[in-house]
Amino acid sequence: MNNSKISVWKQYYPILKMRILNRQAPILYDLNKFGFTPGKIYRRLFAGSELPRILLISIPKSGINLLERALCLHPHIYRIFMPVITPEHLIKRDNIKFLLEKMKPGELMLSHLTYTSERAREIAKSGVKIVMMIRNPRDIVISRIFYATRFLGHKCHDVFKNLHDFESKIKLSIVGDNSLGVDSIRTRLEDFEPWLDNADCVVRFEDLIGARGGGSNVRQMEQLKNIYNSIGVVEVSDEILHHIYKGVFDTKSPTFYKGLINQGKNSFDNNLEELFVTHVGTDLLEQYGY
Repeated sequence: MNNSKISVWKQYYPILKMRILNRQAPILYDLNKFGFTPGKIYRRLFAGSELPRILLISIPKSGINLLERALCLHPHIYRIFMPVITPEHLIKRDNIKFLLEKMKPGELMLSHLTYTSERAREIAKSGVKIVMMIRNPRDIVISRIFYATRFLGHKCHDVFKNLHDFESKIKLSIVGDNSLGVDSIRTRLEDFEPWLDNADCVVRFEDLIGARGGGSNVRQMEQLKNIYNSIGVVEVSDEILHHIYKGVFDTKSPTFYKGLINQGKNSFDNNLEELFVTHVGTDLLEQYGY
């Protein structure tokens, strides 16, 4: 087996361990998204060449699992049997080319890959479609806190858990502290910002979440149609769209907390909002449209 593939899977062990530690056993949707249900096994073996290969990119805690669900609920699309790809997976050798070459039509790969010009060139050469998920950075700040404090085994679990007041946790999530292994929200935004101009489709969490998450069902349906049109999936009947529309909001996802928009707005007072805007900068917020 290729050493690059082995190194990727070594990174998956802590994720599996964390899910087991938090009593989150694999669910039926896990089988469906990886294409191991009866209806998808045939597609895994005999995928039509007309189907795109899809790379999902997002800043952590931007809702990439929501986007994954919106695509994997399609009967012909399934996730490659790999964990979410991060820069750490490629630290010894940037083997994004190897990973892309292994993808089959109809497969998608999840990633939190920061931008480099080399990665962008390899993806463009491969013909793999990029779908980027973005979210209000204020909500990313809050979501990171809940995710780190809820999940035993998270690398920042103790750091956030030991801060007893919520305001201190928000400040740390905004400003970061390299000595504690916590990057700032500005760093995260800067590292992913160039993908905005390289993606085939940019999806806003707020447009995809639907009414159950505080958004709009009309915008959700429009966003679903836009995603599939952008990546060139021709076979998206009204029946398939309705099936996806009904199932995209999933409270059983292992990373699900509340799945709501405007968590930052409801948690930031004037001082925290000022700290956030000052630290991030209006220029970067405007680039993301927030």
